[in-house]
Amino acid sequence: MKESRKVLLLSPVASIGGGESVLLDLATYLPSFGIQVIALCLKSGPLVGEFEKRDREVHIFEIPQLRRLDRLLSCILYIKKLVRQKRIDLIHSNHTGHLAGLPAARLAHIPELWHIHDVAHKKDLTARLLEDILPPEHILFTTPEVERGCSNFKVRARSTSVICPGIDIERIKRSISETVQQHIRHRYKIPENIPLCLTVTRMQEHKGHRYLLECAHILKERKQAVHFAIAGEATGEKQKKYLNELKCMVNNLGLVNNVSFLGFVNELDLHLLMQDANVLVHPALSEGFGLVILESLALGTPVIAAAAEGPTRILKDGEGGLLVPPGNPTALANAVAKFLNDKELQKRLAQRGVNRAQQFTSRRMARETANLYMCLLG
Repeated sequence: MKESRKVLLLSPVASIGGGESVLLDLATYLPSFGIQVIALCLKSGPLVGEFEKRDREVHIFEIPQLRRLDRLLSCILYIKKLVRQKRIDLIHSNHTGHLAGLPAARLAHIPELWHIHDVAHKKDLTARLLEDILPPEHILFTTPEVERGCSNFKVRARSTSVICPGIDIERIKRSISETVQQHIRHRYKIPENIPLCLTVTRMQEHKGHRYLLECAHILKERKQAVHFAIAGEATGEKQKKYLNELKCMVNNLGLVNNVSFLGFVNELDLHLLMQDANVLVHPALSEGFGLVILESLALGTPVIAAAAEGPTRILKDGEGGLLVPPGNPTALANAVAKFLNDKELQKRLAQRGVNRAQQFTSRRMARETANLYMCLLG
């Protein structure tokens, strides 16, 4: 029997967002396609435990900032040693993990794949360092739109490919079906008996929270019955400062009774909230894909999203949701009101959304990724 290949999944963070969810699903399904997975996180956090729940070997090398040259060099040498000890064949670097993954791969004489999930901001220092100092061997993009948005990286790479992310629909539905349906709104202090718009995203400015709050204010002025719940933890000083600014904005707009900040929400509760919500609102100005959109669709909850790269590919306006121009709170408010006041539209989008989500599965993503590994390994 042919020996399975070993791949190191390298994550620079240990919090769980869309890119980390992709790694977890790859860790789950890659062994089915002859790929043995070992994970390395450059921070401690929930991601480590999720790898362990899947019975995957996981290592931690704490590095506060990848830009600290001394720690970065130590990390590179650590990865090189790990590669040799575990006989790893390829490094799959998520996000800025590429800063450590590529040098380590070259020192160990194995291929490295850089996984880009979103369009890099032009002023981002890390992006400039990656472009100028570490031209990649192979880049894996989440969508053709992200690939076009990262044209500078693409030109310098030896080869590129596109594999759309997926979700584990059966696992999501199974976890909910096995759970006693408790009063999820009550636990998070969300008002009952009022339409709920749920937003799930990191506390980062480009995620469009300000436009969501402006939308909430417009709808309050119109006397539209609706409550907005925002799930997402602020990690780091920059995100905490941003969250405080958003809370001040809520106070200034008189939205204290109309908006709830939920903070960190575990995966099961998140899915229960999605199932309970009338609609998921995704106001991000930039979004490489949007796994949370797929999860919501799979649970039968339609989506209203700003027409960034990923949401446009998933929704195609009418396939489970509505698209609005990014950064336009009036258009967002109009879409929310239209949806909440049209029962037939709600039913139609819910059914189309379930069908659309079926086209993006984790198993399909893992199979395509395993095939890519084998091509890179020759």
